[in-house]
Amino acid sequence: MYLFEDLRRHSKEIAQFQIIQDDVDSLVVRMVLTSADTRVCDAVAAALGERCPGFTVRTEVVDRIERRPSGKMLVVENKVLRRSGTLETAHESRA
Repeated sequence: MYLFEDLRRHSKEIAQFQIIQDDVDSLVVRMVLTSADTRVCDAVAAALGERCPGFTVRTEVVDRIERRPSGKMLVVENKVLRRSGTLETAHESRA
């Protein structure tokens, strides 16, 4: 998260973002940009790659990031845990 706050401090091009772990070694960063300049995507991929060695980082520019039924935005989503059933188990144990 701090990576995006640092980038926002230096650049106003990221309006929203979401990080999705879609495999054990792969991250997708979805971003809503305030301009058509996509150079920030390369900067995000490089910076996140440095902070998360061993992960492949891919960026996607999207028009918007969907909110959950609760109205909240899911900033980080781990599809690996969801597929394994671990995420549901963790939520059920808190209920």
